[in-house]
Amino acid sequence: MKYALKITDVAAINRSIVKSEYATIRIPELDFEIPPQTQKGSINTVEGFIARSIMGLSELQEERRRFDPVTAGKLDEFIAKLQQYSEGLVLPFTFEVNDPSGNSFIQNPNAPAVDENLIFSNFTRSLEDYQVMGYPVDEAALMIEQDKSIAEGIKKEEKHREGAKAVSQTKEEQDRLLAKCKPTQKERTLRFLPTTWTSVNQSMINLMSILMSLKKQ
Repeated sequence: MKYALKITDVAAINRSIVKSEYATIRIPELDFEIPPQTQKGSINTVEGFIARSIMGLSELQEERRRFDPVTAGKLDEFIAKLQQYSEGLVLPFTFEVNDPSGNSFIQNPNAPAVDENLIFSNFTRSLEDYQVMGYPVDEAALMIEQDKSIAEGIKKEEKHREGAKAVSQTKEEQDRLLAKCKPTQKERTLRFLPTTWTSVNQSMINLMSILMSLKKQ
């Protein structure tokens, strides 16, 4: 499952997020990612997750400035950008939670109303997703095949329901539907009027042309 939350105001930065140990957090506008094994199994706000990332990136910066000042300078610039995002100084931006285990969650403060700024979607797990969740390669491959079978079964069931719905209509119901689609006598008459008048007009134009040519002779 994947959550994509559009942060449009400062209040949204205080939304509660449940991040499982298998979830990846991304801010695509910064090309920034919090991998599954960092900040794992935690509950925090959008601001809190960014703040913890800033703390982690800031570690050993003093040593970097002494031994690798170029890298340290670039990292300082990036940390400053993260700080602006965490304080709501850069809006809007997207906060994504991608979790193959399906155990993460983003709070909807307006529940049970629909959250217009949150998009939820499901995806088919890959071999890497299963490995992240601790499955050996052979078991992960089996789970992928099982997922495919389940997805195909769902598609077949949906097609069967659509077909059953169409076939279940009685002859009388189908006749009524067809009757609604048939044009009335007035519609049939109007349908041919444009063509008829076009022909008449064209004939009049041709006749006028002939008369004019005769007058010139």
